[in-house]
Amino acid sequence: MYKPLKKLYSDLSEILNENEILITEIEHNNYLEKYHFVRKKEKAVINFWYDGVMHFKSAMPQLTECNSNELLGDIAEALNEIKG
Repeated sequence: MYKPLKKLYSDLSEILNENEILITEIEHNNYLEKYHFVRKKEKAVINFWYDGVMHFKSAMPQLTECNSNELLGDIAEALNEIKG
């Protein structure tokens, strides 16, 4: 795993674990990491796009694969915390 991709995972995992949110799967694609999140019965899927030098450019929830706006909000807060 490339360093920026690993850093996103480790930073995000650390914050989310405090809120009992787990990363259950990561699908690796060209210029896209698809993260699956779970907290109890809540689930969310977010696509993270990055460029050719592994800098993240954007994130977009896959609303058809999510069942909790509260979970998405908590993940968004964690992402904002990482961005500083």
